Amino acid sequence: MSELYVGIMSGTSLDGLDLALVRIENPFSMELLAFENVAFPEGQRAEYFDVIQSAYWEPAKILAMNHVLGENIAEAVHSFLRNQRVAPQRVTAIGLHGITFWHCPEGFEVHGGVGRGTLQLGDPFTVAAHTGIRVAFDFRQTDIALGGQGAPLVPFLDEKLFHDPELGRIVLNLGGIANLTFLPPGEAEIIAFDTGPANMVIDHLMQRHPTDPLPYDPDGDFAARGKVLEDLLEICLAHPFFSTTPPKSTGREDFGPSFCRHFLRTKNLACYEDLIATATMLTVVTIADAVRGYRHQQFGYTDFKELIVSGGGAHNLTLMKWLQEQLPELTVKTTDELGLNCDAKEAVLMAALAWALVHKQPGNFPSVSGASRRAVLGAITP
Repeated sequence: MSELYVGIMSGTSLDGLDLALVRIENPFSMELLAFENVAFPEGQRAEYFDVIQSAYWEPAKILAMNHVLGENIAEAVHSFLRNQRVAPQRVTAIGLHGITFWHCPEGFEVHGGVGRGTLQLGDPFTVAAHTGIRVAFDFRQTDIALGGQGAPLVPFLDEKLFHDPELGRIVLNLGGIANLTFLPPGEAEIIAFDTGPANMVIDHLMQRHPTDPLPYDPDGDFAARGKVLEDLLEICLAHPFFSTTPPKSTGREDFGPSFCRHFLRTKNLACYEDLIATATMLTVVTIADAVRGYRHQQFGYTDFKELIVSGGGAHNLTLMKWLQEQLPELTVKTTDELGLNCDAKEAVLMAALAWALVHKQPGNFPSVSGASRRAVLGAITP
């Protein structure tokens, strides 16, 4: 029996909402029926950044953002389904990630104990009330409650779509943060983790270009015109996250504006394109180091033959070229070549996780997150 799901993702770049309409069969097989990106209005996007990046969080602003974002998401769903001529009552559930406000799985001291958690904004109850569709949400919390990182989530989809019993594959998602999923041939356990920034630092610098500010580096053209500043690259590589052993996850807390100050301090001493090139090489080198550092009882990284890339970074031709040069033993390709729009993958993941919740299927892997056991992820509105 097939069911329709809508998956919604908003990444760390806050460039808008990705919406995917997915038909899913049980046992799991899927077809992407439609995909759309809805940009946030520029003023609204700036407000979201201000709330998230403020040194002093105001509860009223956080609550307001949560509610308004929920209304925006509901409006986007209505428009999306109308464009596809799909009635809301035909949709089994919406899988909603929301905007990550804070992610702290390692814990912090509070009132004599250790607090751990993650918080995404975009009120699911507002979305459900305005659309009439059940909303699955909070996919990270259960894994964190079980001692895991709550991230990455994407191995659930990677395993279902890209595992090959004969061929070792590595799946790389290049969103704001880069994460790798190692899919060994046969039945060996899956390993996955965040490697560091993918587009986050590049985009931050591009948006502050002194003469030609842009949301991102189109096709990697700015990086291609620059040269890598080795001293700056070494300073960046000294960040403790890169030497942390998996399971591990990261986000704006590690590689947001504070980290980008390393680059902006040198902007008057170097060509700005050199900063973009260095940020791009930081992404490439940390991914390549993580791939080469793969260890398993049965396999090493040389047992993998393909690197399958998705996310906005897959459009950065310079990044992709440098990645292939760093990992010549792997065939680098995008998910487009395997039938899945590389921009749609994370929204499709949200639809798949909603399906898993509805059908009470576990969505995490302890070998990935460090959780004590597999579990059904998320909660769902009535």
